[in-house]
Amino acid sequence: MKTDAELMLDFQQGDREAFEQIVLQHQVGVFNFFLRLLEDREAAEDLTQEVFFRLFVHAGSYQQMAK
Repeated sequence: MKTDAELMLDFQQGDREAFEQIVLQHQVGVFNFFLRLLEDREAAEDLTQEVFFRLFVHAGSYQQMAK
């Protein structure tokens, strides 16, 4: 299994399946974080979608800075 950093680098090079893998690995955790924080399912869903949208849009500027 590839690390998130490896998947991001693959996605930067055009591998859309790498992005899908990131979403599959993290969407539940991100959603649950927002749900606990906001106690509002709809808002948590919206913010989860926004997180992955921004990740998609800004993937080109991703730089691995830590292990």
